[in-house]
Amino acid sequence: MNNPYTPREPVAASAMFFGRAQILADLSGYLVGNQSVSVVGPRQIGKTSLLCHQLRSESGAAPHSQSDRLLAYLHCAALSSGVPEDLFGIFIETLVTALNDAGGPALDSTAAPTRRAAFESSVRRINQRGRRVTLILDDFEYLSANPQVDRSFFNTLRSAAGRYQLSFITASAQSLIELTYAHGSLDIVSSPFFNVFALLTIGLLEEDDARRLIREPMREANQPASPELEDFLYDLAGGHPLALQTACYHALNSGGDLNEITRRTRQDMEAHFQSDWERLTDEERDVFAFLSDDWQEELRRATIYAALRNLSHRGLLILERGSCRYPSRLWAEFVTGQLRQN
Repeated sequence: MNNPYTPREPVAASAMFFGRAQILADLSGYLVGNQSVSVVGPRQIGKTSLLCHQLRSESGAAPHSQSDRLLAYLHCAALSSGVPEDLFGIFIETLVTALNDAGGPALDSTAAPTRRAAFESSVRRINQRGRRVTLILDDFEYLSANPQVDRSFFNTLRSAAGRYQLSFITASAQSLIELTYAHGSLDIVSSPFFNVFALLTIGLLEEDDARRLIREPMREANQPASPELEDFLYDLAGGHPLALQTACYHALNSGGDLNEITRRTRQDMEAHFQSDWERLTDEERDVFAFLSDDWQEELRRATIYAALRNLSHRGLLILERGSCRYPSRLWAEFVTGQLRQN
């Protein structure tokens, strides 16, 4: 049996992508208007899977359909070092690769005096062929941490977006302004590049979509989940895509042994949970302490409530009807263990 779940990799098949319907609709709507978009969400929440699904949807459009857009994907680890001229060279290579994959004619920008000029020339030539360009910059944190990028670099990107049919999609755990404040200078933050992005936030899967992620791939693998197993897996992992994919992966490999599913999933998620815990502020840890003791009045204090909202945005707590709860049994058990140690 081929296990369809891929816990440590972005979702590579459309049949394994569930939910996010509103985000995808908003993303497509923004791109139709040539609007740049910043996709923001916590680590391992499915940002790359979302971008890959958008790429598949665009590349799968029928010839001569309404899709006149060239989407070019780039992971920003390639931009974590190097001077701006080097980075513009990488942008050009990314556009060339995207054109080749789309079966378009090759670009010729060799006459441009600089790579910066060659990048703009490449975008202009693609536009002249009747195609808009969207450059996808995944894990934008790497680019924002590059000490050699300057305000002029971002201004060039903003200027090109204003003069050509060019838009950007960035994906990051923090907003672009937060990232730039953390790694850059005030001069960089003042670039108009950061003012043109619509914000889309991505969080936990809705329960219906999470349950479809449990149910449908297992059925297709001829290992249908019983209602009891479906409830168990959702309670264990909640709507977090990484935890849920991990739990489902082990459910298919463990013969339905619930204790073994729990043990293996907990072991695989330990490092991820530990990383999330270490990133918490003192105020955010206080929230979990108050939640553990059921101090609902303390959770209404202004400073604590602000931390509570931050935890909700990062998928570490769920707010509903004036109270809060853990998103999954695994995370609740991990937090409880951390609080006991302290």
